[in-house]
Amino acid sequence: MRAYRQHEESLSFARDECVRTVRPAYQGLISQLDTHLGRLFDYMEGAGLMRNTLVVFTSDHGDFLGDHWLGEKELFYDTVQRVPLIVMDPGGAADTTRGQVQQRLVESVDIVPTILRALDMPEAGHRLEGRALQPLLHDAAHEMPWREVAVSELDYSFRQARGMLGKTPQQARAWSVRTDRWRYVYWLDEPEQLFDLRDDPDEFQDLGR
Repeated sequence: MRAYRQHEESLSFARDECVRTVRPAYQGLISQLDTHLGRLFDYMEGAGLMRNTLVVFTSDHGDFLGDHWLGEKELFYDTVQRVPLIVMDPGGAADTTRGQVQQRLVESVDIVPTILRALDMPEAGHRLEGRALQPLLHDAAHEMPWREVAVSELDYSFRQARGMLGKTPQQARAWSVRTDRWRYVYWLDEPEQLFDLRDDPDEFQDLGR
């Protein structure tokens, strides 16, 4: 973490002036996006497209914006990794769960299988690592067995931190396993990290040692 906090963007976000300037601008962009999505959905509703269109709203990452005294979008914190995922399945089978918020763990790799299933196309299980989300969308009782962990991977070989630490590109790797309570991080050739997300949801108390 010390190496990442020496990156230019982290040094910038360590300044209150930067945070006060960038965060309102970022929130303004979110509001602008929300407005344009509203225009799109209004059109789709009027054109009858919402009755037969699978809508998936998500993001590839979050941004620190000064959280943990960091900038940019990497590392294994919920600030970056816990991204929005809103799915509107137009089929009647999803009516029983419509409008619900689910806490079960999903991953970005689940999006492609979900779209393929909506199109009634083969899911090519020998190449796709994710799982279609339709079973969750159609399971009002939340009884279907689902994954217990979400896995993430980081390659920081292109980042300044690698040079600061004197690592080869092959050494600049890390993996995270997150459950509903714990996040465990394995850094190649660095101390492990462990966070109790129930007692420390902001991930400030590293229990890895």
